[in-house]
Amino acid sequence: MGSETSIKRRNFIKTVAITGAAGLSAATAQSQAPKTGAKRQLKRDFLRIGMIGLGPYSHAMAYTETLNDPTVPPRTNMKVVAVWGKEDKYLSSFKGSEEFKKKRSEELSGYMSRETFTKKLGVKNVVKQPADMLNLVDAVFITDPEDSLNLARPFLQKGLPVFINRPMAYTIKDAREIVKLAKASGSVLVTGSCIPWMNEFQVARSRIDPNKVQHYYVDGSTANMGSYLPHILELAKMVVGGKVIRCSTHGVTWPADEDPLSIPPVMVHLEHEKTSKDRNPVIGVASTWFGQPNRNWIKVHLDDDVVEQSVFWEGSIGASQSVHVNEHLWTPILQVIDRAFQTGVWPQDADTILNKVETMLMAHKSGIEGGRPVGISEIEDHSLARYESEKA
Repeated sequence: MGSETSIKRRNFIKTVAITGAAGLSAATAQSQAPKTGAKRQLKRDFLRIGMIGLGPYSHAMAYTETLNDPTVPPRTNMKVVAVWGKEDKYLSSFKGSEEFKKKRSEELSGYMSRETFTKKLGVKNVVKQPADMLNLVDAVFITDPEDSLNLARPFLQKGLPVFINRPMAYTIKDAREIVKLAKASGSVLVTGSCIPWMNEFQVARSRIDPNKVQHYYVDGSTANMGSYLPHILELAKMVVGGKVIRCSTHGVTWPADEDPLSIPPVMVHLEHEKTSKDRNPVIGVASTWFGQPNRNWIKVHLDDDVVEQSVFWEGSIGASQSVHVNEHLWTPILQVIDRAFQTGVWPQDADTILNKVETMLMAHKSGIEGGRPVGISEIEDHSLARYESEKA
């Protein structure tokens, strides 16, 4: 029975993957992103990927496991061949007691083991500086958001395709500079959370007319704000559509420069730009809570319908136990990245990419300022928290 369920589930995933162009166009209909990069002309049969960043918010190991897993047929046309992480074991990324910082650094370096990358996953190069892999790779993943601009700069200047994990930048100024560099060199730029690209949410997206949305609810798991809040904010933006112009966040009880683990529930009210003068602005509610680490859910009220979709991810619930995490959670976004890198087409345009960063900044600024509504014009000099903290 378990085997049969697995086959059915795998067939569903393959079906959606095969029709990926439809899923991609549905998710990007609002942006109509132009072709801004050159199609890759390769003599080899895969794209050589450099994985840059092994920090506390990085998915470097998870992405590499998915791309390089030697036990399954290739899921994409990409293979990680080089990796870089800070030599100080990211002690500078943590704030708190020396005991806490040492413990977190050890946990992180244990999970992001160089030996796992090289001996188990076949990564040939562990470099001392990111620029050392410039001539070793065809494209890069930037997975340390705290310094994404500086890490991405040499690769963008060379015109290489770049994926930046969420959030793309900690300030809107850095985000704009990243986009500017990509456009100037013809680089393909992809950024964002894996959650909105999951197959179930792409199906939900195909059923939603942004011009008929009245209001919506999003719910997702959390461990810390900087890393997990983008999941639900991007899910709201991609599935519902429309520019977010104002946020108010409730439940934040920590200083502006800290991002504690195991945060309490947070609720964000999002106001979208009006789609026409005859309609009210769309208001959505997005919430996170610690203790349900494998669930994301969205419910959208339309003029004449209600679209509801939930996903138990990481293959942890019921019949999904037979579905490998790499297929269900990581593969959809990696296939989007793969397509973009090969075709030279940005999956989302610059305005959409920048609004994801703006939304995150508005939500964070509101939260640390008592929940007052914060608009786009107020986040020019704001920054997300740059430390993972010991205390909530």
